[in-house]
Amino acid sequence: MYELFEKLFNVLDLCWKTKLIGVTTVGAAKMIGRQRGSVTKVQNSALSEGFYRVWCVLHQLDIVVQKCVTIYFNDDF
Repeated sequence: MYELFEKLFNVLDLCWKTKLIGVTTVGAAKMIGRQRGSVTKVQNSALSEGFYRVWCVLHQLDIVVQKCVTIYFNDDF
């Protein structure tokens, strides 16, 4: 997946590595793995100072809602 991403961005802008400041992901293992994850490879390619990795906001909200339902409704909901 990373190789396709890199090819696309090389076509769009050869200097993309110096301009990239962050990415967002859903948190799947294929995306965020320590060494082979696509997002990890993108982060390692970025040459800009500072880099932001944002885990999908909707996924984070889903986790919070699930915990609240478990706490307040004792899994009966």
